[in-house]
Amino acid sequence: MKNLLSMPLKTILSFLAGALAALFISGLFANTDGNPAQSFSAYQELLRSTPVLLDEGQAEDTKNVITRSLAAFLARDAKASVAELSEDYSWNKITPDGAVKMVTGVEPTYEITKNLYEGDFFESYLGVHSTPLGIIGNLGVQYEVEEWLHDDGSKQVLRTLAIYEIKQGKLWRLWAFQPFLGDSDPES
Repeated sequence: MKNLLSMPLKTILSFLAGALAALFISGLFANTDGNPAQSFSAYQELLRSTPVLLDEGQAEDTKNVITRSLAAFLARDAKASVAELSEDYSWNKITPDGAVKMVTGVEPTYEITKNLYEGDFFESYLGVHSTPLGIIGNLGVQYEVEEWLHDDGSKQVLRTLAIYEIKQGKLWRLWAFQPFLGDSDPES
């Protein structure tokens, strides 16, 4: 993979402009009235027009893996969710308190995912709105906003900058940068 510093400034600025534009159009998902199929359709349309930097033949693989992963999540299909994972998959969360490896490996991820899908998590879950920001070689970068409804009617919002790292056509590592959690979120 090329070094970003060796790339023409115009290419880097074009990519950043596209990523910022994607953030501004993330409001597109607010008009889907919580309809997962409509929201996913809007997501796919955005992903098709996502800026690509340092393709090296990997952009389509990266887009396809991320799309299938989101579709499996929305369908609450644990088997389809882990079908997209490499054997040495890891989910890493980075918060103001530091980095935490949430899970490593397909089988542990399957158990967590299955329990999540079969439990009462989705009773209060309002949905996820994902805005793809760019593809950089084998990395897919997107902004995700998830919402939950508490018993008292208040909403909890979780904003994440997610970096999906693809290896040999499978999701290898997920990096979830979450600078604001729960009620400390300045936009909630």
